[in-house]
Amino acid sequence: MTTDRIAIWVRCDEPTKLPLLLELEEALQADGYPVWFEVTLPTAAGNSMAHPFRSKDVAAFLDELAPRLLLWLGGQLEPATLSVANSLRIPVIVADAGIAMLPRMGRGWFPGKTRALLSQLTYVLARTTESKDGLVRAGVQESRIIASGPLEETGSVLPYDEDHRHSLASHLGPRPMWLAACVEVAEIDFIKAAHKAAARRAHRLLCIVMPQEDPTKIAELFRDAGLVVTTELKGEIPGESTQVHVANGTEDGGLWFRLAPVSFIGGSLTTGARVDPFHAATVGSVVVHGHDLGPHSDHFEQLINANATAVCNSPDDLGEAISTLLSAERVAKYAQAGWDVTSHGAEVLNQLGESLKQTLDKQGALHA
Repeated sequence: MTTDRIAIWVRCDEPTKLPLLLELEEALQADGYPVWFEVTLPTAAGNSMAHPFRSKDVAAFLDELAPRLLLWLGGQLEPATLSVANSLRIPVIVADAGIAMLPRMGRGWFPGKTRALLSQLTYVLARTTESKDGLVRAGVQESRIIASGPLEETGSVLPYDEDHRHSLASHLGPRPMWLAACVEVAEIDFIKAAHKAAARRAHRLLCIVMPQEDPTKIAELFRDAGLVVTTELKGEIPGESTQVHVANGTEDGGLWFRLAPVSFIGGSLTTGARVDPFHAATVGSVVVHGHDLGPHSDHFEQLINANATAVCNSPDDLGEAISTLLSAERVAKYAQAGWDVTSHGAEVLNQLGESLKQTLDKQGALHA
């Protein structure tokens, strides 16, 4: 097998897809494909240049790069680019495809020629069944297109120590618990109230607090409220009488999201959610949150649309939300819905990766 790197031109119209592309590139490399992605964007940014558009510019770009294939994400399927790629026998794979990608009929471009170019596409992953049908009507070969669903971010799995998780899980047993993730001192009053309200309906309820700041101060505030507190900072683990366990900080999120079946996302009732809800949903922890979704609003909205979260209208509602979700049956329902959302992105990304590998295999790219 050659160790020479294989260039793939990725023509991407959405910079938000760049983390996905990095994930895909690394997955292909891990599978033994020494690829590297040359990404172009609508306008130059960072290490990425702008798309070439004119036929001569596309030809010059492809001559210099010599890619094994072209991966097209978003934007218009430009006939000039498709024509040059076709003339050079460069396979074109289109992902996240919708009707809006169909080329506009400009001067000198006729439906017959456009259909011929679309018929040459190697593989197409359409966002919906309706998109698939429309693209087939426009000229894409039906045998080369599937309705995979949208290409979205996959659930990000935080690292953790499995031995530590197993030890804590064995120690805690079936005890009911919930996690207050990435919380600040200003939020402790309503978290205390929520825990006390939920504990009235759940015997031996344990609250794990993952502080965004000052774990010592946060532990003191819970003790001042008359709660029995253990702190990771002192090397303590929750005992039978512990009501609140304060972790060191946010670095062990991978551990606590796995242990707690319910996770409240800090900041979502105040200044904005501080953690990606996919971190919890990916490992089966049901997300509870307010209306201030912060920088991860897209992920929150995907979970909300799937009825995979519990939304609090105010801090006073938090205790009721926690209490409601302590039912094993209800948690399982929400957790499954969350898993369906976070795992779907991985399925589509895997399908795209397989199409790239199959195309490279047919070219004999690894042996060229």
